[in-house]
Amino acid sequence: MQPKSKAVNAFFIFAFILTTLSYSDILTPYVRNHIVRPYSLKALPSFITWLIICVQIYRRQFLRIEDPRKLFVRATDVEKENKTI
Repeated sequence: MQPKSKAVNAFFIFAFILTTLSYSDILTPYVRNHIVRPYSLKALPSFITWLIICVQIYRRQFLRIEDPRKLFVRATDVEKENKTI
């Protein structure tokens, strides 16, 4: 997962509103008929997300894990930690 930021949260809200709520009754009929449908704004957040992923792959902006061995925890390690606590 990428670090959380205000820009990511704002984009998530923008994407949620346009992709899931654009054809519901939450948006007014005027906005739906004169803005969302003519400009096909329902596809815009998906396209922007795709562009962001492509740029991050190109720039190699991946979330780095310091020690990959920490991802895999053995049952014996968990039991040892429980005994020490």
